[in-house]
Amino acid sequence: MLSDPTLSDTAGLGLVDFTILPHFDGSDAQRAALGRLAAELESVAYGVPDGSGIVVDGLRVELIGDVTAV
Repeated sequence: MLSDPTLSDTAGLGLVDFTILPHFDGSDAQRAALGRLAAELESVAYGVPDGSGIVVDGLRVELIGDVTAV
């Protein structure tokens, strides 16, 4: 599921209560991976394509561009 097979720790810094799948292209395979990621981590997962992003301002989360949420 991860793009780097050597990456084993995806915890990050714990600054937000969601995770992202960067370089998301909307393919069936990536949509399935996004769903698995959300289920595995029991949190919201965002698929963020190139040119899109997420802005976090306090408790407000703003999705910029064509971000997919699961």
